[in-house]
Amino acid sequence: MKKAFLGPMWSRKTFKILSEIRDKDYAIIDCVNSRNSDRDLNNLADRNRIFSDIKYVPFIPETIVIDEVHLYQVLNKEELIFSLLERDCDFILAGIYFDGYQNNRPFEIWNKIFPHMDEIFFLKSRVACGQCGSLKNVFYTKPKVIDAVETEKIGDHYINVCSACVEGGCPPF
Repeated sequence: MKKAFLGPMWSRKTFKILSEIRDKDYAIIDCVNSRNSDRDLNNLADRNRIFSDIKYVPFIPETIVIDEVHLYQVLNKEELIFSLLERDCDFILAGIYFDGYQNNRPFEIWNKIFPHMDEIFFLKSRVACGQCGSLKNVFYTKPKVIDAVETEKIGDHYINVCSACVEGGCPPF
């Protein structure tokens, strides 16, 4: 079974991954080393099952997990994902769907991955919109703007926003 969990920050993507891999023989492939926070999959999963490349996995996993899939596009490492998708095993992929730097269009990598997936889950944020405070339709993550300068593309310098704010319909609170 190949599954994808997509959503903004704080949409429980990591929780969904951990629920899926419970009692399974899994390997987490993380060649992006995206961050080191207490909610990061790398700090919640068994450290002995996290590898920078499939060639370092000393066993044949039942399930391969890749979190932060959107960063593989940002860092030009997409080929790793597609080479892994050719393997005969289960997959769990997770990441942000809408690119806050590209007018909230989907990250292109997802359009290439979807044909390989058996199940795709779109999750919404479990925290309020960072602009208007709404809890409705918070599907987007966008970079914070500090003094008219956007912060770096990797890290926790983002806010979640609702559909109405993305479309320009909500004033900041």
